[in-house]
Amino acid sequence: MSIVKLKDIAAATGVHEMTVSRALRNVGRMRQETRQRVLDVARQLGYRPHAAAAAMRTGRTGCIAMITGPLLHGSQLAPNDMAVLIEAVAGYGGYLAHAAISGDVDISNAGTFPRLLSRRMAEGVLLNYTHDEPPRLDDFLRHNGLPAVWMNRKRHCNTVYPDDFGAARKVTERLLALGHRRIAFVRLRRADETHPRAEHYSVADRLAGYESAMRHAGLQPDGLLFAHGWDQWNAPKESRLQSLAKVFCDPARRPTAVIAHGDGPILMGLLQQLGVQVPEDVTLVSFSGYFSHAAEQMLSGVPVPFEAMGRRTVEMLFQMIESGKQEAPAICLPYGEIASLHTVRHLV
Repeated sequence: MSIVKLKDIAAATGVHEMTVSRALRNVGRMRQETRQRVLDVARQLGYRPHAAAAAMRTGRTGCIAMITGPLLHGSQLAPNDMAVLIEAVAGYGGYLAHAAISGDVDISNAGTFPRLLSRRMAEGVLLNYTHDEPPRLDDFLRHNGLPAVWMNRKRHCNTVYPDDFGAARKVTERLLALGHRRIAFVRLRRADETHPRAEHYSVADRLAGYESAMRHAGLQPDGLLFAHGWDQWNAPKESRLQSLAKVFCDPARRPTAVIAHGDGPILMGLLQQLGVQVPEDVTLVSFSGYFSHAAEQMLSGVPVPFEAMGRRTVEMLFQMIESGKQEAPAICLPYGEIASLHTVRHLV
């Protein structure tokens, strides 16, 4: 099957080849009847635009590169989040190409870094690294003139990230209004998180928001970090849960409410192993929102606005592409309304 070219459409319609080009690209002035005749003939002949030729002519490929860390460890993206990004990019007439690149990749080596970046196939880049991005990544993007926007990363520009401080403060204030006074903030650190770079900015921001609300109420914050082998599943339960038991099995210290940085369902399961029931014995609130229906009946989720963040990130990137700018002010995205909290425990 032969490829239909502009000259074939020009011959069939009796107009100049340049007129055909303008009609297909919907640019320039011409009679509507002429434009429609060109489009009708192009469709009848089975004309398909040549993407590579169009890219050379216009400098636009329509390709947006999504670069992340390994999805199970270096990025926080659920399938729904990726679907939102694909839809948002398509809304601007583009398509999304995804590559998961670990932090130890040598970006100076074009053979190991994605060719869609080093060969200028992408018009812009979306970045999602919770930690451990490749070194000198910013320098690489600037050197290659690639507009890039970070998602869920706190930076001074070219980023859209949630207001975790404000959300944690609001959750704490809601718990205080319900009568809670012993409120703890819990972070479950895994055994493989061995250095500060492993912590996402949201850990410090959510803790700071919680502490701000507690101090404003004249109460002492209780930030708890449990990193003593709770995730070593082959170890005896007593040793794994020892640090949790010291706090939650002591009636004089046990908080009546807990704000978990994340991993709410896991923390709920660990507490249940200690005989502490949620929400009968303690109110548990956790950031994330990706909970099973069963877990939602017992703990309260604070959904991180990933969908809104994804759309705003794509919007920022295309604005940078259209304007030719390499920088845009950071956007701190507020959380939506926090659903009612499961607080059935009788406070004394």
